[in-house]
Amino acid sequence: MLSKHTDFDAALEDLVHRVIGCCLAVHRELGAGFVEAAYARAVRVELTAANIPFESEKKYPIVYRGKPVYMPPRLSRRRAACGGVEMR
Repeated sequence: MLSKHTDFDAALEDLVHRVIGCCLAVHRELGAGFVEAAYARAVRVELTAANIPFESEKKYPIVYRGKPVYMPPRLSRRRAACGGVEMR
């Protein structure tokens, strides 16, 4: 396994490793060529199976100079504990 020094604490480093492992498991199982929604649902299944808490398609306001200027209908971001993962 490749390893690179980071300034993350051990708990965050472990979380990142586990989330990436979930994404790789989905990729190995499904391969390429499906619509994004299929991968997103599969990643949710993997994160749940790995007991990694997450939020899916959460609404985040876009803020400009301290004022909310837009609330998108949803973002395709999966949020696991304290990190964000963009699904593309």
